[in-house]
This record gives sequence, C-alpha cells and structure tokens, in this order.
Amino acid sequence: MNALSSLTSVKGLKIYFNNALSNLDGLNNLSSIGVDGLTIEENPRLTNIGALIGLGSIGGNAIVEMNGLLASLDGLDNLSSIGGDLTIAENPRLTSIGGLIGLQSVGGDAIVSMNGIIESLSGLGNLISIGGDLAIDENPSLKRIDGLSRLESIGGTAIASMNGIIADLSGLSSLSSVGGGLIFLDNPKLADYCGLQHLLFVGFNGTYAAVGNAVNPTLAEIEATFCD
Repeated sequence: MNALSSLTSVKGLKIYFNNALSNLDGLNNLSSIGVDGLTIEENPRLTNIGALIGLGSIGGNAIVEMNGLLASLDGLDNLSSIGGDLTIAENPRLTSIGGLIGLQSVGGDAIVSMNGIIESLSGLGNLISIGGDLAIDENPSLKRIDGLSRLESIGGTAIASMNGIIADLSGLSSLSSVGGGLIFLDNPKLADYCGLQHLLFVGFNGTYAAVGNAVNPTLAEIEATFCD
C-alpha cells in the first residue's frame, strides 16, 4: 500500500479479504476519513494497524472485525471522533483496545463483541458520549468495564450480555444520561451494580432488565444498596 503515502483524506476506506496483507504501511499520512467510514475486516495475516497513527476523525462507521492475528488497535491513538458506529468484533487475538485512548465521542452505536481474549476496556478511558447503543456482548475473558469511567451519556440502550466473568458495573459510575434502557443478560458473575447509582440519583426513566446474572436486583434495590 506504499503507493498511497501521499493520501491525507478520503471519503471512505475499506480494507478487507486481503490474504497476505500484514500491515497498513503507506497510510501514514491519512488524517481524516469521511462519511463512508473505515472498515478493516477479514484480513487473516494483518498483525498491526500502526500506520493509521495520523488519523484524527472518521465521519462514518469504524469497523474492525474478523482479523485473525490482530493483537492491538495501536495506531488509532489520535482518533478523537467517530460519526457513526464503532464495532470491534470477532478478533480472536485482540488483547487490548488501548489504541483508542484518544477517542472522545461515538455518534452511533459502540459495540465490543465476541473478542475471545480481551480483558478490559481501558482503551476507552476518554470516551465521553455515545449517540446510540452501548453493546458489550460475548467477551468471555473480559474482566471489567472500568475503562468506561469517563462515559457520561448514552443516547440509546446500554446492553451487557453473555460476558463470562464480568463481576461489576463500576465502569459506568460517571453515567448521567441514558436515553434508552439498561439491559443485563446472562452474565454469570455479575453481582455488583453500584456503578449505576449515580445515574439513578440524577434520574433514569428508561426500561430496565436484569436476567440470568449472578444477582438480578430491581432498580429500587440498587438505589438502596450501600456502596463504598
């Protein structure tokens, strides 16, 4: 991809089904992607995306999925805004999303799903707002969601389902606005909902469901719980 070394902006960029591509060298000067977004999908030998280090904004969706050897998102460190959805899904070797540390806003949904060995969401530590839903689904090694500690608003619904070892919701402690609902399904270790107390204190009027978790309290029970 070295022939693209002068490219600074593009309406959309789709990189998929490249059986031999191991890196994105050649995209080092790319600073913005427009409304057609970024797709990095099914590149079985892609090991790093570090060449995207200059990328500051994506107007549409950002999709990173089904890349068999990709271990990190390093290279997206300077990305501050995504106008559409953020989808990080089915990357079996992904150990960290720390490369998203500069991200502050997602205009659409934020989805972290079916990443087999990812253990935390610490790379989303500066994310403040999500315009659509937050979905954290089927991440069997995900231990905690405290990486979302600066998240203040979700325009849609917050969903956490089928995450085998998440035990608490402390990462949602800064939430002050959820436009849709709160849904927690089939998280067998989830027992601590104290991270929702601030949201309930400032006001939450959406739908709520907790089913199939280690503990399934009502909203009234969460409000009445003593938390350190």
